[in-house]
Amino acid sequence: MGKEGLWLENVTLKYGSVTAISQANFNVERPFFVVVLGPNGAGKTTLLKSIVGLHKPSSGKIKVFGLDPYRPKDLKKLSKIVSVVPQISRINTDIPLRAWEIVAEPLFFASKPPRVLGKKMKAVAIKYLSMIGAEGLSDKLFSDMSGGERQLTLIARALASSPKLLVLDEPLSMLDPAKKHSIVSLLWNLHEKNRISIILTTHDITPFLQEPIASRATSLLVFKRIHAVGKIREILRNREAIRNTFGAFAGLAEALAKIEVKGV
Repeated sequence: MGKEGLWLENVTLKYGSVTAISQANFNVERPFFVVVLGPNGAGKTTLLKSIVGLHKPSSGKIKVFGLDPYRPKDLKKLSKIVSVVPQISRINTDIPLRAWEIVAEPLFFASKPPRVLGKKMKAVAIKYLSMIGAEGLSDKLFSDMSGGERQLTLIARALASSPKLLVLDEPLSMLDPAKKHSIVSLLWNLHEKNRISIILTTHDITPFLQEPIASRATSLLVFKRIHAVGKIREILRNREAIRNTFGAFAGLAEALAKIEVKGV
């Protein structure tokens, strides 16, 4: 598959007669770290769904690692190399499972019968929790976790499938500022050390202003279409694109435009 990463050509996404994303064009080689930035209702989640084969474009083409997510044979291949972390707000947090059991779930279903969720599978699950420094959560019930702990558990679960592409929808939602920065640093380290491609959505750019992320990660400014593409440090200087993306929110566009991105 070479260096083929993510490629969108004239992609329009609709819900009936309502256009969520219009004429999106984007291309990045793998491994990539892409931040899809925009306000609520901008079409960010719909864009992610289209990339993983869950929302077919009304027009245009999408390729992920050289594969078409709307060709059955290609989608089957993609399902083996792509892991999705959904929004926490869309998950039942009262599920009576411990962290290691949640992480082990994809391993359990991928194993051959007779399937046993025993000590061996628990050890493997803890290995993935350890990858992100969360092995201490292994026996904690999901219902008893904080928002940050749940997010770590879901990321470890996604890693258990050994993905080449990690897709995260609003992974920073409902987290305090310190936890947001911690999760972003964790994802960047996974990208750098393991060469995993990552694409995520957010409406909060602040945690991504740390270096080297600000200078090296790619960002899309999205509100019904892609208004700008570029490195985070550069894109925040594009006042017109920021106003087009966030203009519905009084003062936010100007506040973002005046941010000076500093190394940490």
